Amino acid sequence: RAVGTTLPTTTIISKTLYIGMVYNYTDTKWDVTEVFQEGYLAGTSSSSSINADYVIEKISSTYYARPSGSYAAYSGSNFTTVLSSAMSQLTSGGLVYLNIVLADAIDPIVIPNSNITIQGKGKYLTKLKLKASADAGGSFPYTGLIQCIGYNYFTLRDVELDGNGVNQTLIDNGSGGIAKLLGVRIGYDGSTTTNALIEDCYVHDFPVNGIQTYSSSNNII
Repeated sequence: RAVGTTLPTTTIISKTLYIGMVYNYTDTKWDVTEVFQEGYLAGTSSSSSINADYVIEKISSTYYARPSGSYAAYSGSNFTTVLSSAMSQLTSGGLVYLNIVLADAIDPIVIPNSNITIQGKGKYLTKLKLKASADAGGSFPYTGLIQCIGYNYFTLRDVELDGNGVNQTLIDNGSGGIAKLLGVRIGYDGSTTTNALIEDCYVHDFPVNGIQTYSSSNNII
């Protein structure tokens, strides 16, 4: 039985789940007093661990959002849906670790809360590639592969963002106001965003800008 902690409901392949227990002789029960999920390596050469709130993994064609603690688990064939479901649980913020090599043909990602961190295995080790024709019929400003508008302290680290530019409908959209496709969009007029951090990322092949900030401040890229 749990005493001052929450019993785990899931496990993660190849990672150790540590459970501290004390035997209660009076009640003849094992009391679980502590639960800790093994951390995840940042890339292939680091020896430091990352204590993630969620780890996204891909097995065959299915993505899995594996939680620590009492968060809900998610799975499905759509990377953005699985990631978004996990981030929605982190109402006070948290770390989502992408333990994947490639998420291909993905939909745009909208950050739903402040203090969210998305971290990959490395800027050449984890790639998020936008789906073809993602700019078709798009409207300004909601056309970034990753969009953080109205939330603060967002961090993106150790990820490659591929805009799949040759397979978009309009590389140079002129002043039409449609098909404006960005890699990362931080802030928008009327929705102030502050203290974003884009670190060790490779952003390329987007029709307009790789990273754009607007109505935002104290950002580090």
